[in-house]
Order: sequence, then structure tokens, then C-alpha cells
Amino acid sequence: MSISKLACASSSERHGSTWNRRFYTGNQFHHAAEHDMSPTGSGQTEKYAFVHAGDDILSPPCFNWRPLESFLQRAHFGDPTNKKPYSQPPKSCLVAERSFSSSQSNLPAYPQVQQTLDPKDGNHIPGSHLPQSTGTIFRKALNDQELYDWLLYKNSNSHPDRRVLYIANMTPLCAVALDATVAGIFATEVKHFLQAHLLGEIHFFARMHGPDPPSWDTAQNHPHAELAFVLGFHLSYVALRERATLSDSRGIRQSYSMIESMGDSANKLVCYDAQISFLITGTDEGHWTAYCITDNYMGNRESIEAYVTQNADGPSGGALKESQLCRSPKEYFLLVLSKRIGQTTREWRNVTSTLMERLDAYESHYIRIIDSGDLRDNTDMALTRSYMKAVSILHQLHDTLSTQLESLQTFLDEEIPFCETEDKISDGKWKYCLDCIRRDVVYLRKRERRLMQRLKRFNGMKDGLIGSSSLFESRRSTKQGDNIRILTNMTVAYLPFNLAAGIFSISTVTPSGLVWLYWCVTSVLLGLITSYFAFWGSLKNRWVRQERHDRRGM
Repeated sequence: MSISKLACASSSERHGSTWNRRFYTGNQFHHAAEHDMSPTGSGQTEKYAFVHAGDDILSPPCFNWRPLESFLQRAHFGDPTNKKPYSQPPKSCLVAERSFSSSQSNLPAYPQVQQTLDPKDGNHIPGSHLPQSTGTIFRKALNDQELYDWLLYKNSNSHPDRRVLYIANMTPLCAVALDATVAGIFATEVKHFLQAHLLGEIHFFARMHGPDPPSWDTAQNHPHAELAFVLGFHLSYVALRERATLSDSRGIRQSYSMIESMGDSANKLVCYDAQISFLITGTDEGHWTAYCITDNYMGNRESIEAYVTQNADGPSGGALKESQLCRSPKEYFLLVLSKRIGQTTREWRNVTSTLMERLDAYESHYIRIIDSGDLRDNTDMALTRSYMKAVSILHQLHDTLSTQLESLQTFLDEEIPFCETEDKISDGKWKYCLDCIRRDVVYLRKRERRLMQRLKRFNGMKDGLIGSSSLFESRRSTKQGDNIRILTNMTVAYLPFNLAAGIFSISTVTPSGLVWLYWCVTSVLLGLITSYFAFWGSLKNRWVRQERHDRRGM
């Protein structure tokens, strides 16, 4: 076996990145498990039960889920007894469901789409397990309170085969709605997903839960063993906008001003931290749920209203119409991943291009300062502060982009085989999505290198400016010291005469006829003593240095 094949094989075995063939078949037992919500109570009890679900005795006793728990505690439930009219919160959620069964029962009747076997060799025919009809489509825009009520009602009465939840600017009540209605087998995954979104983490993952090794023989021998898959990612980016009055009302994202343009302080831009999180959980390829959470608080063209008006799919950014059927969760995951990476690439290009343009002006100004021979800052340190801010922004952008590229590259190298398909129809789409992702990765790599180059350059410029300003201040301090030394010497020279004059100003000390003689003698003696203590040390050191210099010259 070649080294490359051996590396691929070991990577596949190490990460378990093999799609289990049981996902090609529908199983009523698995569907029931997916919709089996563990009892969590209601209100505050519900929040605490979800946060601590799945913890074992090896988990730390505190601070495990503090960010998520604090966020959930801020959820406010509406009062159904209050009949007074009030302003409805904006629609922040888009729900799209698809059912392929003819009846809506508590136990979802998945259609008979068991995999078809080739009569020649008995192998699975790719794509034969997937539903070919569009099924029954339900689609509605909801606010956070309506989402909570609707999910509780739907999960208690009927279950769709596929559900896609798109949430813009997730509120605490939206998070509670998700944790209150998630299946018990996916509670821990959704908990990790929500906290990672709140913390702005960067992560790509593809996992499978079930019998090991994931083979068709194992599935046949254990037809009721719990089997599920999880696909997801978290993307972070920085959005540059012109409006400086916007902020995240939830308090989970930060914003900061871009460095000012040289000579145009009125053109102020603001950088906003933003996050895109996506998760798919399911028990087979025909029965799954997708969650997509985005940050649009800074002002985007993307909105719930736009998707409703255009009848477009939310997670994929309108790449699919709601009437179009996405054949498998792997295909849908790669489509959403490619479109969202494309979105973040455009945002990164926007912010980095603007930053580079402004940094060019700072570099030109720095060169002009060098040519003028006066490389020092003014008294309010405005230029130094501008350089320090530029270095800080470069650090933040580079670190975020570098972390994202490293995580994405690891996912593409080691875990993307989990998303490989045997379906000829999906092969072309799968390859196209991967090509788009890799193309964006190459472009972002170039941006990352430019950020690093500018970071090193501006660090040098900042250090040069600070060093030059420090040297100028040192020279000025030395000159002030020389002036003070001259004044000190003059004071020492006049001190004996002033002291003698003070002594002989007393009329009873000496006869009036000899006062000048005594004054002169006293002044000379005091002058010699004062000069000895004041100047002898420095004169001696100078003589010693001169003597050493003469010896070296000989």
C-alpha cells in the first residue's frame, strides 16, 4: 500500500469518517427516538434541565455551561392572560418543514424508500433510497414567542420528515425554544452547538453515533441500535459597515471603529463581530433537522422578510427555492457550507481591502515623516495611538482568519470523507461545492498572508516611531540637564560670597574698619572649601579619564 493510501486509510479509521449504510433506510424505531423529547419541565426548570443534560460525574461541578445558562436565564415568556394590545416582536425565525407521508401521526410514517438492491450483485443502487417527490411543504415566519409555542405544539402532535430552522439574531427565548423541543439523543449536541455560537467559536465537524464498526452487517444484526449523524460548522467573520449607531442588543457580539482615513476623519466605519452556525441532526437520510443561526444585527441584505418574499431557503442564502428538493443531508450540508464560506469570504475581502487602503495612506505618511527628518510624534501621541490601533486590528483579523482557515483545512483533509456520496446525481453537486470551498480557502490564504505582512510592517513602524520619539525626549532631557547643571554651578559659585556677606552683615562681629578685610578672607576660605566638595570629584574623574586616554595614545 502506498504512503498516501495508508495515510488516507489511517485518517478514516482514526476519525470514523465513513457514512453508515443504515442511513440509507428508514426505521420507525429511529424516528421515534429522534422525536422523543426528554421531560425537562417548564420555565426556569426547563432551562436548568437542558443545560445540565448529559453531564456525568467526570464533568466539572461548575462553570461548564455558564455562558449558555446566563443567556437562557434572560428569556422572557409572554403572559397569555394579558389581553392588552402590545407591539409584536419582529419575525426572527423561518421554519420550513417537509413531510413525505400521507398521514400525520404521532409516530412519523416514513415512506417505503428502503434501499434498492441491484439484482446482479445485490449491492446498493446509489440514490434509490431517497424520496423523489417534493412532499408536503409547510413554511412560516415566526417571532421568538411564536417559535416556542409552535415547536411545543408541533412536537406534541405531528412530526415532519425534514425540518429546517433559520434564526436571525438568536434571542434567549429562541434558544429556550430549541432546547425545549430537541430530541433526547441530540440534547447534548444542540447544547454544545448553542454555546459555541454564543462564544463565537470556530469549528467544523462531522460525527456519527452508533454501532462500531459502521458496517451493513452490524446494522443488520442490531436493527434497533441507536444510530444518528451530526454535521455542522461555526464560522466567524468581521463585517464592515458605515453606520456607527448600531450595536448588538443581546450583548454577545462586540464592535469597534476602523482606523480613520488620513485627512478624512468624517468617514468613520465600524467593524462588527459576527457568527454563522449550522447544524444537521438526523437518524437517516430521509429524516433530519437543520438549524441555522446567523448574526444580522449590523445590517445585512439577508433577512426573514427577503426569504419569505422570494420563497427562498434561508440557510443556503437563497441558493435553493423552497419548492426544490434537496436529496440528502450531506448534499444540503455541503451546499450551505459552500454558500456561507462564500459569504464570509466576501465580508473578509471587504474589511481587509478597506483596511489595506487606509494602511497605505499611513505608510506614505510615515515615509514623508522620515524624509522630513522629524520622525517623532506630537504631544498628544495621536500618531502612535493610530499605529497601535492599526496593529491591534491587524492582530484580531489575522488571528480570527488564521484559526478559521486552520480548522477548515483540517476538516477538508480529515473529515470531509464522511460527506462523500455514492449517488451519481449528487456527485456533480458534491464536487462543485468542494471546488467552491477550496477556491475561497485559497483566496483567504492570500488575505491571511497580507495581514501578516502588514502586521510585521506596522509593528516595525510603531516601534520606530516610539523609539524615535523616545530618543528625542531623551535628548531634550539631556539638554535640560545641561542647563540645570550650569545654573547649579552658578549657584555654587555665588554661595560663599552670599554666606560671608550674611555673616558680616551683623554689626557686632568685627570692627567697622576691618570688615572688608575679614570678609575677603572668609569668602576665599569658604570658596575653597565649597569648590572642593562641589567640583573636586568631577575634576578628578576627568583627570583620570584624560590620563588613561594619554596612556592608550602612547
